[in-house]
Amino acid sequence: MNRKIKYIGMLCLLCVLLCGCRDTIKKQSSDWREDKIAVSESYGSDWSSTAAENEKYIFYLTQDGTIMRFDKEKQQKKRVIRIERQEDDPFTSLEVTEDKLYYLTENVLYQSDFDGRDRKIICSGEDIKNPPDDCVSWIYAVHIENNDIYLMLQGNVIGRLDKDKREINVITTTEDVNSESCFYKGGLFYRNKYGFTIYRQDLQTLKTQVVRGQELSQKDSEISERCRQIFMIGDQLYYICDQEGEKAKLYQYSENGEDEVKFEDDIPGDILQGIVTDSLQKIYVYYYSDSDNTCRLRSIDLDTGKTEEEGVLNNFDCEGLVIDGNYLYVSRDNRNVYSVLHLK
Repeated sequence: MNRKIKYIGMLCLLCVLLCGCRDTIKKQSSDWREDKIAVSESYGSDWSSTAAENEKYIFYLTQDGTIMRFDKEKQQKKRVIRIERQEDDPFTSLEVTEDKLYYLTENVLYQSDFDGRDRKIICSGEDIKNPPDDCVSWIYAVHIENNDIYLMLQGNVIGRLDKDKREINVITTTEDVNSESCFYKGGLFYRNKYGFTIYRQDLQTLKTQVVRGQELSQKDSEISERCRQIFMIGDQLYYICDQEGEKAKLYQYSENGEDEVKFEDDIPGDILQGIVTDSLQKIYVYYYSDSDNTCRLRSIDLDTGKTEEEGVLNNFDCEGLVIDGNYLYVSRDNRNVYSVLHLK
C-alpha cells in the first residue's frame, strides 16, 4: 500500500514538473523579440523588410528561413511558412496588407493568406520587361500601393507589375536614383545619389519633375546644402536638409511649396542620421555620446518637438526598423540577426 501511495505521489510530482516546464516553454516562446530575426537590405520606409506588421499581426523571418506570425492581441506565435534561403541572403523580405502576406525569396515573389495557405507565385525576376540593362534581372524589395505592386530591381531600378500579363514593366531608370524612395499622393518621390535634388514621378503619366532642390550632379561640389533622407510617417512625406555650419532641419513636405520645419537639430553642423519611423509621429535617431562615445537612440515627437532618450545601442552597426514599439538594429556582434531595443 505504501509503495502504491509512493508511486502515485511520484506520478503527481512528475505531472507538476511537466506542466511547469510546458508553461515555462510557452512563456519563453511567446516573445517574438527573442527569436533570431534575419537582417535584410534597407530601401527606405516604404519597401519590404524581414519584419512587417498590420493592425493585428506581426510577420517576421527568422534566420533559419521560417516566416513567423505573432498575434498582438493573443500574444501568440505561429509558424506560417518555411522557405529555403541562404542565411546571409539580404533580399528575402516580407510585405503585409490587410488580408494578404507577400514574401520575396530567391528572386520570386509569392502571395499567401495569413496562415500560409493558398500560396501562389505572383512574379519573378524572369518577368522583367524592357530593362535598361541586361544585368537588371533581380528583385530586391516590394511595395503595395493602391493594389498595385511595385518592385525595387537591381541597380535601384523600379518596376510595376502588370497583373494581367504577369510582366514587370520598368518605370524609373534614372541612373543616379538613390535607393530611398517613397510613394505619396499618386507620385513616386526619390532623391538623387548626391542628395541635391528631390524628384516626383507621376505614377499615371510616368513624367518626372524636380520638386525640391536643383538639377545638379556630383561635379557641383560647391553646393553645400544636401537632402539626407526622405521618408513617410502615416500619409505624410518628410525630408531632411543640412548645410555646412548650420542646424539640420526636418521638413514636412507640402504640395504648395510651403514646407513646414518640424524639427531643428540642437547642434550646428550635426547631422540627423539613420532616421527610422513609426506610425505615431515619432522618428528615432542614433547618435554617439560625447562623454563616453557610446551609441544611443533618441526619439523625436514631430507633433510636440519633444526629444527623449530611448537607450543604448550595444555595438551598433546600422539602423533597421521599428516594429510594434521595438527598435530593430544591426549590431557588430552578429550582422545577420537584428538586435532589439524596447522603446519607452
